[in-house]
Amino acid sequence: MESPIPLGGIAINQSIKRSTAIKVDQLIRKSLDFAFANYPAITDYVKQHSQTMSEDVMRKHIDLYVNNYSLDLGEEGKLAIENLYQVFQEINNEESEEEESLFL
Repeated sequence: MESPIPLGGIAINQSIKRSTAIKVDQLIRKSLDFAFANYPAITDYVKQHSQTMSEDVMRKHIDLYVNNYSLDLGEEGKLAIENLYQVFQEINNEESEEEESLFL
């Protein structure tokens, strides 16, 4: 089965209260909304905190890693995460004892 390859993600330990996880999720969303609303004006800030690279390479990195999946995984993105998790479980001989959601 083909699906996108998850290149990164933000996870929170399941022992964290759900209300706290939701608050963190909302803050991350607020940050992403700001970044998208202010792109490309934010590139000066990114340049200050990135490794030495040309502006063209920096913009390509931003476009690759910050995209529509950053705002909403959608069904395709969620399926990609679930597939990756299933492969992890198979490689590590783990089984889910109960069906738990990987998403808020």
